[in-house]
Amino acid sequence: MTQQDKLKLMHQVAIKIGPVEWGATGELPIEKHLEHVKASIENTAKHFGQDGPQSMHGVYIGDSDIVLCHTGTSPNSPAHANILTALWNRFVEEAIAAQEATP
Repeated sequence: MTQQDKLKLMHQVAIKIGPVEWGATGELPIEKHLEHVKASIENTAKHFGQDGPQSMHGVYIGDSDIVLCHTGTSPNSPAHANILTALWNRFVEEAIAAQEATP
């Protein structure tokens, strides 16, 4: 997939989903968070008719396995991760530029 194709797909997915908002679960023990994630993955698999193992997509700190956020296992999840990664990296570039411009 070319960079242009990837960007076109990212645009299509973002427009289809529309605006989003930040959210959080209530305070839960690890086991309950795991149950929540498991239910979400099962719902995704059912909705998209997925069988068997699936990749979990997300945003990771560069050159590590530290996850900033998971975007899921759906066919759209890679585009979601790419969009968030592009926005995050753009924000980092702007933050560095702002910091360097400050005396």
